[in-house]
Amino acid sequence: MFHAALIKYLRGIDELAATVTEWNGRPAIFADAVPETVEEPYIQVHIGANSPTVDRVIIESTITIDYIGYGVSRTTADRAGEILEQYLDHKVLQSERLTDIRINMSSCGYVQQDDPRVVHYNMIFSARGTRRKWMTTL
Repeated sequence: MFHAALIKYLRGIDELAATVTEWNGRPAIFADAVPETVEEPYIQVHIGANSPTVDRVIIESTITIDYIGYGVSRTTADRAGEILEQYLDHKVLQSERLTDIRINMSSCGYVQQDDPRVVHYNMIFSARGTRRKWMTTL
C-alpha cells in the first residue's frame, strides 16, 4: 500500500502539524493503530483494502482520516480539515508499490459524540494508483 508515503507527506505539512500534539518528536499522525500513550488531538489515517480494476493494473482505495481531540475547539478541527483538503485533494503521490496515486476528496463532517467535549472530524478521500510491477512489464 502507500501508508508510509501518505503519513510522511502529512507529517511534513507544518500547518497540519500545528493542529495536533507530538508523539516521539513527530506530529501525532498515525496509520491505523494509535499508541495508547498519545495525547489528543491526533490524526488517524486508514487506507481501505485495495480494489483492483478488471485489468488489475489500477488499484482503487478509500482513505479515511479522523481528527480526534478531547476539549479541543471545533475551530482547530475545522482548520485541520481545511488544511487536509487543501493539501490532499487532487494530490498525486508515489510509493514503493504504486505510482501516480491520485487522491480526491469525497466527503467530510463531524461524527456525533455522546460527550460534547469530544471532537471527531472525519474526512473520506478516494485514491487511485497504478501498480509498479505492471509498469515495468508493459
